[in-house]
Amino acid sequence: VKSLVLIRRELVLRRSRENFYTFCRVLSPDFFRPDRSHLRILAETLQLFYENKLLNNAGNPYRKLMINLPPRFGKTRTLVLFSAWAFGRNPEERIIATSYGDDIANDFSRYTRDTIQEQKNEAEDIVYSDIFPGTKVQQGNAAYGKWALEGQFFSYLGAGIWSGITGKGATLLIEDDLVKGFEEAINDNRLDALWKMRGGTLLSRKEEGCKEILVMTRWAGGDPCGRIQEDKEEVAKWYILKMEAMNEATGELLCPSLLGQESYEENRSTLPKEIFRANYHQEPVDIKGRLYTDIKIYADL
Repeated sequence: VKSLVLIRRELVLRRSRENFYTFCRVLSPDFFRPDRSHLRILAETLQLFYENKLLNNAGNPYRKLMINLPPRFGKTRTLVLFSAWAFGRNPEERIIATSYGDDIANDFSRYTRDTIQEQKNEAEDIVYSDIFPGTKVQQGNAAYGKWALEGQFFSYLGAGIWSGITGKGATLLIEDDLVKGFEEAINDNRLDALWKMRGGTLLSRKEEGCKEILVMTRWAGGDPCGRIQEDKEEVAKWYILKMEAMNEATGELLCPSLLGQESYEENRSTLPKEIFRANYHQEPVDIKGRLYTDIKIYADL
């Protein structure tokens, strides 16, 4: 019986190394429950992307992934585990993760580091070091905002987009919620500045072959996702995964355990309509209700 238990445990460990969704289920079973099917879709998409198996029409792998999900549906938690899993697969990865503020990005960094350093409560528990025993955080180089794995000079940096990320190069770039909220979303000057900061500073950190993940709840046509999608050449380089809180054609909720019918209806009745549509249906606040969706400009009459 003991041998059978050990064999089963070893199979779980091997499967967790090979399969990202299994890794999530093993380390966080209460959150990555089978009924939350959108998390399985998200995890499987991330693994296909990481392994260069997410292909465009020409049969070439996408190197850019855009994810649009409602708030509190597990996108950040999944990306924390994805970062840790990627380090297990390749300890030489260099990850830069950014958000609208330093606090959010630092939390992202700390949660990833803590996942790798997690200790057992019980002997039979499975923690990260059981799955990837060779991947360890370097002692003395483990500040929560920037740290390295053993044998590496630099592995992870978490910083706000406005802090001006310089000096480090990334093999994996994660942009998580670059727009803070509604007030920033309707401020054209702020969105212009964000776009310039992203293009002039953040993207210059990408090393050759870098994979880029942009994760956002959609806010405005001028947010980074909107600007990318307006550029036909650029948007062709992106694989876009979009999920709404409810399929309005069928009335089916994306994940009732995270947002049930009662909560959905309460949010719809209490939130300003444009904020509700942006948060839960990825509908930019400045698109709905436009008299014209596209304005043509002529230089000569």
